[in-house]
Amino acid sequence: MLKQSLVRFTSLFLVIPFYAAAQVSDENPLLKNEIGISLLSIQSKYRADYQSDFFVSVLNGIRYKRHLGLHAFRLGGEYRYSWSAVHGDVTGESRLLEGKFNMGYQFSFSAKAIRPYIAIDLFYLVSKLQSEFSGGYLGVYSEDDLLIHGIGYAPAAGLYFKVSQSLSISWEANVEFLWYTEKGTNIRSDPNDFHSRTTYPVNRREHAWMINPIKSISINYEF
Repeated sequence: MLKQSLVRFTSLFLVIPFYAAAQVSDENPLLKNEIGISLLSIQSKYRADYQSDFFVSVLNGIRYKRHLGLHAFRLGGEYRYSWSAVHGDVTGESRLLEGKFNMGYQFSFSAKAIRPYIAIDLFYLVSKLQSEFSGGYLGVYSEDDLLIHGIGYAPAAGLYFKVSQSLSISWEANVEFLWYTEKGTNIRSDPNDFHSRTTYPVNRREHAWMINPIKSISINYEF
């Protein structure tokens, strides 16, 4: 009887390390919730800008995911503030403050320590744009004050890197397809008459698509 108990105890003692090692690489089915903070984001600009085609943001978003095995539902929000200026024959500056909210679906190809996944999101965007410039060949002045609303969808691909039982780092890239409206005012002068300024109403619809190679690098906590 004692011998059988020792055999059972020894077997259990040997199994525990293998089980623990497996848990490092396999997703714990009890950890169904995830909160992620975006540490870094490099996104395309859907409007004309005076500087580069990409805007870099730090600590600009949060996302919640509800895992159901390899499947997950996700909700998130992010913001960005963009300022740029140009000096020369044409001088001016542009400011964009933007919020974006998304919901979507995610599928992971495994539950290992390195875990690739694909996703699709629907999103809503609201932003405030203010820009002003003057000069050029015709010596004109133009000022925009616009409120922007948009909706779109974004297919994405990403990769998880498991750090511990509850922590992971993830990278995600996506392509965003956006339909948006701009409403507000444009104040501009006549060519070669800088001081003659007229205010015009703005109400237009636009379409854009953007490739975001680093939509987010996030740190994630699962519980």
